[in-house]
Amino acid sequence: MTWSVDTAAQNENMNYVQAFTESHIESALARSLLQASMFRLSPEGIPPDPRGGWVYVVPQYGVGRYRLDFALFVITYDEDIVMIDLECDGKQFHSTPQQIEKDDERNVTLVSEGWIVLRYPGGAIHHEADACADEVQTFIECILAGCPTEELVRGKCFGWDNWHTLQRSAA
Repeated sequence: MTWSVDTAAQNENMNYVQAFTESHIESALARSLLQASMFRLSPEGIPPDPRGGWVYVVPQYGVGRYRLDFALFVITYDEDIVMIDLECDGKQFHSTPQQIEKDDERNVTLVSEGWIVLRYPGGAIHHEADACADEVQTFIECILAGCPTEELVRGKCFGWDNWHTLQRSAA
C-alpha cells in the first residue's frame, strides 16, 4: 500500500509536535511517523467523523493516571477503533529494575483496558527513527488488513519471535 504526503499539513504537524512532545526521541519518532499520510495529528483525540484507514496520533494523551507518549487510534475499514500506546523509552527513565517493573505494571493496566502497548528504546529511535516508524506502520497495515490483534501482538502475523517493540508488553 502506498501513502502520499501532504507537505503543508506535514509542516504544520511538525510545529505542533515540537511544541507538545517531551523529548528529542519523541519528536524524532513523531516526525518519522507523520511522513506517511495514513497518520493524522489530532491533538483532541478522535474527530467526530473519523475515516477508515487513518490513524489519529495524539501526543501526551491521558488514560487514567497515565500519560501516553502517543495514543494512536487506528480506524479500521469496518470503523472499529484499535487503540495503541506508543512509548519512547529513554534510558534515563526506563532502565532500572524498578522502572521496568513500573512499566510492566502500567502495560498490564493499559492492556486490560483494551490498549496495545508498543515500546521503542530511545537508542533505536535516536539511530533509526524511520525504521521504527516503518515497523509501526507495517503493524498498523496488518491491523487494517484484518490480522487479529492478538496474533499481531505475539508476532505471529510476521513470524517474529522477539520483536523489540513488544519486548515487555506482550505477556
